[in-house]
Amino acid sequence: MKKIGFQTKKKTDIPDFILHDIVDEDACWETSRYPHIKYPFSHFNRVQSTILEKVGYDIDVNIVLGTRTSSGKTICAELLMGDTLTKGKKVVYISPLKSLTQEKFDDWSELFEDYKICILTGDYVLSPTKAGELKDADIICLTSEMIDSRSRKADMEKSSWLFDVGLILVDEAHIIATSRGHAVEVGLMRTAKLVPNARIMLLSATMTNIEDFLIWLTRLNGKRTVGINSNWRPTELTWEYVEYKNTALWKYKDMVQEQISLVIALLKMKPDEKFLVFVHAKTVGHQLLKAIKAAGITVQFHNADLAQDERMKIERSFENRKGGLRVLLSTSTLAWGRNLPARNVVIVGIKRGISDVDILDFIQMGGRAGRLNIDPCGTVFLICPDEQLWKQKIARSRPIISTLLNKDILGFHVLAEMRIHTIDNDGSLFDWFKQSLAYIQGQWDECIALQAVEDLNRMLMLHIKNEEYKITPLGVISAIMYYLPKDVYHLDNTFGTIVQADAWGDDCSLAYAIGGLPTHQLSYIPKDLATQTNNFSSDLRSTGVFVYAPDSAVAAALYHFWEFGKSHIIFSQIQRDIDRISETIRQISKVRQWGNNIERELRILGVRVKYGVRRELAHLCLLPGIGKVRAEKLDLMGIRKYSNFTDDKRGMISGIIGVKTAEKVFNFLNKKRAAKIRTQQQ
Repeated sequence: MKKIGFQTKKKTDIPDFILHDIVDEDACWETSRYPHIKYPFSHFNRVQSTILEKVGYDIDVNIVLGTRTSSGKTICAELLMGDTLTKGKKVVYISPLKSLTQEKFDDWSELFEDYKICILTGDYVLSPTKAGELKDADIICLTSEMIDSRSRKADMEKSSWLFDVGLILVDEAHIIATSRGHAVEVGLMRTAKLVPNARIMLLSATMTNIEDFLIWLTRLNGKRTVGINSNWRPTELTWEYVEYKNTALWKYKDMVQEQISLVIALLKMKPDEKFLVFVHAKTVGHQLLKAIKAAGITVQFHNADLAQDERMKIERSFENRKGGLRVLLSTSTLAWGRNLPARNVVIVGIKRGISDVDILDFIQMGGRAGRLNIDPCGTVFLICPDEQLWKQKIARSRPIISTLLNKDILGFHVLAEMRIHTIDNDGSLFDWFKQSLAYIQGQWDECIALQAVEDLNRMLMLHIKNEEYKITPLGVISAIMYYLPKDVYHLDNTFGTIVQADAWGDDCSLAYAIGGLPTHQLSYIPKDLATQTNNFSSDLRSTGVFVYAPDSAVAAALYHFWEFGKSHIIFSQIQRDIDRISETIRQISKVRQWGNNIERELRILGVRVKYGVRRELAHLCLLPGIGKVRAEKLDLMGIRKYSNFTDDKRGMISGIIGVKTAEKVFNFLNKKRAAKIRTQQQ
């Protein structure tokens, strides 16, 4: 492969940008001076007035707004939105969380009632109806990965709306520094190329290196970029540091109990105020939930395991100022952007697993306290082992650094760009990369980029001939299914082996094939899974199917789930993602021609991952209303096949699974039998 020496351009090569200080309080604009929206308050605040006074809502520039939580960034965005919509252009809003995207959709449905608004997150299917809504919409609310996904498919009718976009809003833009940030970064790179006339506005409460983003946005679309960076906050926020004992003699569970005791004491200290309590592990959350309830305090636990409507119900109860929940317990699902009436925020501990929680996460969590127009001030209690150390860390924060130059992530995006013919050799790879924030920040590393391409070649994701790249069918699967190449490679190898060995009845091998996905592996073995992992690895190698498989706590937990029915939080992501995993295997099967049997086996496997049933009972769980418990009850009574569901046994079956469920099952099977008869007659 030909090597090319690439050099990062200096920041002085980029067009000038402007960084403004915010205006004084006496310079704030009256809201009546803004023509497009009638607000119910008399004056814009200092940050909003700076947009109007020093930038201009109708000026063709990009804007980076790096101001604190509760400083009115959403209204700043609305000032640009009103102008864009008046000019007949679409507005795209991007946020990292479904709840935040839903919140803006709800709010703007009222504020911009004369315009059509549409939402697209991972919960929505891009049906013809939804595609029509996107095409007709004036405002489109997306989650972060969606801007990457839709911009890849700009040549499709379902994405044609992209070419009518006049304003791109990226909320919580510091997500670019997280594990999900590469999708936002690349999505913006691609979208700016598709619609260079669209203005871009980034909003963030934690952006210490705002200059990098000013330079980057100007490079993306050639427009001058204006920045506002300020620590001003309209409501006072106080950080308190509550120390817990940190002794090596303590077991983990003792430390957790100490933290829980401190939380209960804080809640009792302010009995008339609402608290938002953040935990970094769902296991701790469930323990704390039990303890808070035992103290007689109204509380609910908001986490990713709940359905979207369940989460929204909890949020609405907490928003009820005259009642509802006094304490909202949450994982980081509520750390970003949501406006909730939390006078106090408690952050329980400083570690997620064995690693320190990101400082950006702490600042985001703390920013939920004392929101404007909800509380006059806010207090953050960080429960930590060393007050002075964490006080310094919070004060210093950290810069927002691109995560794009990770070999696996870079390889994934190379495939995506190859599929749309942006990248086809070393030179075009560099031309693409120089539009990234990573390049602006001096992260270009020729060796890593070429290693990523070589890895793709080794994994049969692309071929290289005469120094030209050509994507393979496996590479296409990685791109369209949104899986890292190493995950597709793992599924290709493991299920190829299972098909060849006819090992569908081998639970050890299946647990490794699904649970061993590289993306889902931990850097350590949890103590409560150490014995299970060791035993599983021994059992797996003894089967002779995967002799050299590495240890996997996730695979071991999945296997234990099948063997003993005991679920573990460690493989919950696998459970949530099993439909996409199955579809990826299905696509690989078409390429590899594994045969028609794969469809039946994938249905069985999907049910088993979801419910934890034995293989021979999986088909029962395909019936409406039948899960693990009812399937096992039916099995005990000798009801093991669809043919056992006969009218003479209807009474017995109704007694086992309930009359209503039995009626659904019989209706389902009768329709299935009638369809089979029609097929045979034809």
